[in-house]
Amino acid sequence: MDKDIFNKMKNIRKKANDYFCEQMKKNNIKKICSSHGSILIALYRAENSRMQMNEIAKTIKRSKSTVTELVNKLVRLDYVKKEKCSSDSRITYIKLTKKGQKIKDKYERIYNNLLEKTFKGFSDDEIRFLKGLLNRLNNNL
Repeated sequence: MDKDIFNKMKNIRKKANDYFCEQMKKNNIKKICSSHGSILIALYRAENSRMQMNEIAKTIKRSKSTVTELVNKLVRLDYVKKEKCSSDSRITYIKLTKKGQKIKDKYERIYNNLLEKTFKGFSDDEIRFLKGLLNRLNNNL
């Protein structure tokens, strides 16, 4: 068994994160990296651009405590806000602010460029095969 595979996966993740953060800075989107981006993407795709914290955690496959920390930073940066449900005050929604909506096109362009760069030269079949292998690895742990 190739014990170097975990190092390769770690390096790929680091390179992708570095590229993403670099592109965000070049586009004048400061202090946001890929972990924050996962939350933004979830909100961009959500109905009314809002979700409950536990929905976000489930969608991006992170613990609620991790999501809480990431959301709090996005709140401080004014990309999202917390909003109480009008019919049930126990429910809090995370919602994009105008600033969060404003960066949507830039964010999606950067994300799509990262995907193109990462999978350059791969066929659709190779990408599907790789995705299947990664899912199997993920399910084994």
